[in-house]
Amino acid sequence: MLDPDYIQQSMKNDGRVVMSGVIFDTDKATIRKESDTAIKLIAEFLQSKPELQVYIVGHTDSKGSYEHNLSLSSWHAKIVAESLSNNHQISTEGIKPVGVADIAPITTNNVDSGRAQNRRIETVEQK
Repeated sequence: MLDPDYIQQSMKNDGRVVMSGVIFDTDKATIRKESDTAIKLIAEFLQSKPELQVYIVGHTDSKGSYEHNLSLSSWHAKIVAESLSNNHQISTEGIKPVGVADIAPITTNNVDSGRAQNRRIETVEQK
């Protein structure tokens, strides 16, 4: 789960944060209520750094076609960006949603546990 120290360190050291705790209904662009805490923590971080511009990046596992996964990951990123803007007053000029489908896995897609890790949202610093 996300916490403020992890967010600070990840952005400082890696230029990105995996937004663990952001969950969607399977194969849908419907964000689950239990994602609220993770989104709120990212919003608080972004509010503390109003000059920071970030990408909200949606990732999927490799099930389904590339085209479908690209569309789904784009919707996931858009929904999170909208939540940050609408519910937490983060400027839309500072966040850009981007979907990348399954082209940047963090582990194997050959097992359920790997696919679960690859389905994620990341906040990535724009350079």
